[in-house]
Amino acid sequence: MSSWDAGYISDIEYVPGFYKQQAPIYLNFACMLNGYEPVSLKRGFTYCELGCGQGLTALMLAAANPQGEFHAMDFNPAHIARAERQVTETGLTNITFHEAGFDDFAQGRVEKLPQFDFVTMHGVYSWINDENKAAIVTFLSRYLKPGGIVYVSYNSMPDTTAGLPLQRMFSEFSRLMPGRSDMQVERALKFATELRDSGANFFADNKRLDYLIKTWEGEGGQYLAHEYLNAHWTPLYHADVARDLAPAKLSHVASCILLENFPDLTLTPEQKEILNQVQIPEIRETFKDYYLSRTLRQDVFVRGARRMSRERQNQLFAELQIATVVPRTDASTKVLAPRGHIEVSAEVYGEVFDALSEGPKTMFELMALPAIQKHPESTMQEIAGILIGSNQAQPVAGPAAGTAAESLRSLNHLLCKQTRAENAQLSSALASQRLASAVPVTSLETLVFLGLCEGLDKDPDAFASFIWKTYEDRGERLIKDGQPVEGRENNLQHVSERLQELLSKKKPIWESLGMF
Repeated sequence: MSSWDAGYISDIEYVPGFYKQQAPIYLNFACMLNGYEPVSLKRGFTYCELGCGQGLTALMLAAANPQGEFHAMDFNPAHIARAERQVTETGLTNITFHEAGFDDFAQGRVEKLPQFDFVTMHGVYSWINDENKAAIVTFLSRYLKPGGIVYVSYNSMPDTTAGLPLQRMFSEFSRLMPGRSDMQVERALKFATELRDSGANFFADNKRLDYLIKTWEGEGGQYLAHEYLNAHWTPLYHADVARDLAPAKLSHVASCILLENFPDLTLTPEQKEILNQVQIPEIRETFKDYYLSRTLRQDVFVRGARRMSRERQNQLFAELQIATVVPRTDASTKVLAPRGHIEVSAEVYGEVFDALSEGPKTMFELMALPAIQKHPESTMQEIAGILIGSNQAQPVAGPAAGTAAESLRSLNHLLCKQTRAENAQLSSALASQRLASAVPVTSLETLVFLGLCEGLDKDPDAFASFIWKTYEDRGERLIKDGQPVEGRENNLQHVSERLQELLSKKKPIWESLGMF
């Protein structure tokens, strides 16, 4: 390598984020849904994240899974320093961060690494050079247990084709403009906009630039710099990834875009018939991508995948407990599937939503509901898959605990405080003990959660003032019905209304899921 970063953006940190697809409980569910044996989580497990960024996903999962042993690596010392500070401040004892490269892990230069049940990578596989890809395969060959699960998400072909010319433009333009990577992205966006507005034919049929501008406005230059300026950024075909991982004895078993695991929600009968002519799995899966419109694959591989009997699968699903993560009033029978929006049975799913609003339920309990008894075509796999795949429910790890573990409470509280102090949404989720994962939160919900942690719910007026002052100090204006709210009193009134709404809708969910 010519430098320690191997062409990877290192002058600015990557944006923090939590990705529930990397949670062991979620990966197990994806395997079960497709008829493959999961990894037992009850007696402890080992977990490794490669290219962890600022470590938020690994931190959340460690806090939510105290029985697990977690390791996370990144070559960027700023990322690891930030993550280790969080470990120190929260008292987590089951996670170790490593400042290392993929080759360090592959060649055993990092001491005391165990054999792993889970290895996950978010995005990085399509951002790195061939040498580092080979190092990852070597690492998996040496350190992944038989039966171990690997999650790898990556920019995928052919749908990413539209972004290739823009990525090349950004990369070449950055060579002309010295400076920090996020500033280079901002200048490249401005230059591309000037090209479009002056009549460049490329942009007539390619709307990718509009998407990038919206992304920059919402995520900032950090995100786009890491997405578009890495020297080895290469969207990949599934077949190539599957062949890369084959020497580590890995087989593709599932997608973590859960609704893609239902052929009827993904393809038309004609499309299924055409693809069924292709007998080689990785080629068939690659050809399927020509039908789908998405730029990121979320693949699950297993080393020594074991098919379950139908009886075994039904047993595991009957024991599976799920919990709603949305208020009952927000639950919807309209679901966005790969083929487009579908409407599931209001009778069946309405009764399921009612039951889950009372608390987590096993699939065995849900299947006894009268509406489902009237519709025997509704299977446990379908109901659980659609609810979890539409982000309205999540699998539950175990029975309710009296209070969350101290380290989990400390992490959630710390992330909320840092978000308020640093004027940035440092976390898009908060850890949940019952889910062994985390629950998505908005910026406003983060402030409400912080207020609850600090006991402000005892004084509604002080609670509303606390939230409004945060926005006022940031120079942000609240929006109501699409219009900015004017005046302090009107803003306080609006905050009070939203606060009461969130306390009635979200607080019961947060409490039931062991989040504080």
